[in-house]
Amino acid sequence: MMLRAAAALLVLALAPRTAPAQDTLPQRSFTRGLVHYGKWATGAATVAFTVMAAQEHVRSNQASDAQQSAYHDRRARARILAAQTSLLATAALVLLDLRHQPGGPGNKPFAPLEVSGDVWTGGVQVAVRLEF
Repeated sequence: MMLRAAAALLVLALAPRTAPAQDTLPQRSFTRGLVHYGKWATGAATVAFTVMAAQEHVRSNQASDAQQSAYHDRRARARILAAQTSLLATAALVLLDLRHQPGGPGNKPFAPLEVSGDVWTGGVQVAVRLEF
């Protein structure tokens, strides 16, 4: 169920967009909002599934019957897989959300690495910049 929802979310996000009308104001499309806020929903789902898996693991350890222990272990395994799936969906949505921001996010607190290349010599210069 979660995998289908994540796949549907990615299909909607990657769907081709039509050319904008002659408006000069920037428009927030449905898919852009879906990607922007969907990453938070899938992140919350990751945390929720992880907590539920931990609870099932505790129940499995407390079960006195081997059959009950196996039942809770299967439930914990399913929840861990759901958490991993939602984590992958979150990572994909974060990357898709960066696509909508020209130049990347505006709140980079620490970007010390500068890379430049020299066409004539074929060399690359890497510099670390620290500001105080």
